[in-house]
Amino acid sequence: CIKVMDPTNGTQTEINEPGPTISEEELDEMRAKIADLTPGKSFLVLSGHCPPGVPATFYKELIEIARRAGVRSALDASGEHLAEGIKGAPFIVKPNVAELSQLSGHELCTLEEISSAAKSLKQYGVQITAVTMGRSGALVTDGVQAWQATPPEIQFASAVGSGDSFLAAFLDEILSGESLADALAWGTAAGAANATSYGAGFCSKKSIMEMRQGVSLIKVS
Repeated sequence: CIKVMDPTNGTQTEINEPGPTISEEELDEMRAKIADLTPGKSFLVLSGHCPPGVPATFYKELIEIARRAGVRSALDASGEHLAEGIKGAPFIVKPNVAELSQLSGHELCTLEEISSAAKSLKQYGVQITAVTMGRSGALVTDGVQAWQATPPEIQFASAVGSGDSFLAAFLDEILSGESLADALAWGTAAGAANATSYGAGFCSKKSIMEMRQGVSLIKVS
């Protein structure tokens, strides 16, 4: 996967190759590996696009494997893998606005529309939905209440890895027993800090902590 950055215009072009075709034997090996690794863990994080040969239901299968081991799952996917994956009732789902719009079947333009679509995932057994919204920050809901966090103005470099950085910080707060609102604020800070540098996940703890001071948090409903 290649990301071509234009620092003058602030644009990003993605060239993503599909990857190798995965055989059924290799899928079975992965299922067995996940079943072997999940017991005793806190979370199984499933993120990104799947290569050719991986069925749309694969993330759902892995979520169910984790549940049998008493492990919660966090799903960050798109398209059919997201649509099928949520049917496995992951504990956390983290789409961006475009992915949530595709899942909803129409473009989500307003904060109210995004919040409503995020809350609707509760029907699948999803406990927490966090939606990243680029420069507008992020929104989180437990299906009843919702909060929005907005980052401060930054010197933007690249969005590559910002969603992953958001989810890592968000989960760290959840595992520490912090509130959803706090988890959202720290996730937003990490995503913004990552966006100030080229490359994925090169932001430092110090930069995230400094960014957190400028994050504004409001209750949407």
